[in-house]
Amino acid sequence: MANEAEAQDGTTKEEGTSVNEPNTISSQKELKNALYARCANLPAERVFNQQDLFSLEVIPNNDIHQLLICTQQLTKEGLFKLMTKDGRTCWKVVKKDDAAKYACPSKEPWDNRADVS
Repeated sequence: MANEAEAQDGTTKEEGTSVNEPNTISSQKELKNALYARCANLPAERVFNQQDLFSLEVIPNNDIHQLLICTQQLTKEGLFKLMTKDGRTCWKVVKKDDAAKYACPSKEPWDNRADVS
């Protein structure tokens, strides 16, 4: 029990998680953020395929639907760049600072009406 500490109520905790709590991420947003964080901690030039993302052990039960939702959201937010390699879908991580530079403007680009403020 080297990585565990005893809490005041007598339960043991490992990295801030109570033994009584399931080690799962509950919301889709948390899953997406956890997946991004794990990928962002790896070398920047790394390209991830589906199996690579599952091997990070963020997506519960290797649920393809959950992975699809996460990768779509991260791609939409500009945090993942969608690519293909050897005919297979893959993703590359985009730094948050870089993604913010390319965020879509609130106004549609084809809407050239002047702002009335």
